[in-house]
Amino acid sequence: MPILDTIHTPSLDVAIWHITETADELFSMLLPNPVYTNELNRISSNKRKSEFLAVRLLMQHLVGDSTIAYLSNGKPILSGSSRFISISHTKEYVAVAISNQHEVGIDIETISAKVHQVKERFMNEIELVHAQQYPEFVLLSWVAKEAAYKKIGDEVVHFSQSMELVPFVPHLSGVLELKAQLLEETRYSFYYQQHTDFVLVYG
Repeated sequence: MPILDTIHTPSLDVAIWHITETADELFSMLLPNPVYTNELNRISSNKRKSEFLAVRLLMQHLVGDSTIAYLSNGKPILSGSSRFISISHTKEYVAVAISNQHEVGIDIETISAKVHQVKERFMNEIELVHAQQYPEFVLLSWVAKEAAYKKIGDEVVHFSQSMELVPFVPHLSGVLELKAQLLEETRYSFYYQQHTDFVLVYG
């Protein structure tokens, strides 16, 4: 199917693609770009090809024809542009966030019980206690911290010790707050959405 959703906020734009097409079908929708053609030829997995193409189609939708490059730490950038970009994918979903004002972070994860099996690795005691009352807080915590890591960069290395999702009552959508311990405590606000199949956090 084409674009699942497009979200506009005062400072950033987000688009989500639900991949149901083949890689060939996705490629046929993309504007000709020799850089992407060369990169695509180096990808052997059909799943990775589809993710690669869906990301470029979302970017094409949000900002027109532009090329994604990567820094040495793996962070994506838009070549020849001052805009900031963040990318995420999980199973058949792909999400892109773009801002011309500030660094962005986005993460999308399909709903699964597996994250509950490893929650002690990325949640502190305050978060774990809160999750006993609101089980969905576990996945929200993971997705929020992934998005924050992409936004902040390499400074934060330990999800349970360096970051804390401020406890709140989860709804289908809203704004959450995350504390990150860098040189000093810094607070970040992110938007979140809970869908039937996935959770999305961006900001």
